[in-house]
Parts: sequence; C-alpha cells; structure tokens
Amino acid sequence: MDLNYSCRDPLCKVARVMATARRMGLEMAEMSLKPQGNGRYALGFALAPAEPAMRATMLARLAQYIDLQKECQDG
Repeated sequence: MDLNYSCRDPLCKVARVMATARRMGLEMAEMSLKPQGNGRYALGFALAPAEPAMRATMLARLAQYIDLQKECQDG
C-alpha cells in the first residue's frame, strides 16, 4: 500500500475515501483494513496510476477528514 492511515470508524472512512476518489475520476488499485487493537483501524490503499496533480489533490482532501490520521511510514 502506498497510503496508510489510522481511524476509529473504518467503514465510514472507507466509504468517504472511495467516494472522493470516484468523484475525482480516480481508481483504487488496492485497499486494506485491519484492526490495530486499540479501537483504531489501519486503512491502507493504493491509487491506480494518476497525474501527480490529481494525486496531490486527493491527498489534500484526505488531510481534511476528521479522525483519519496519516501513518508515518508513507513516502
């Protein structure tokens, strides 16, 4: 996965991430959701190849979501 986040309400966040990508015309190449054991879930996904500006816009939109924390291992 090239994008890794942590959240408390995983199904809501997955739906929001996918809806944002769909509205922008982006596709997910891969997505995973795993419990972290502390009431949080690890949400990882990879976008299908896209223009750098579109990817940057997607990341900026994700940064505005409450309770979606970016994990430090992202590049």
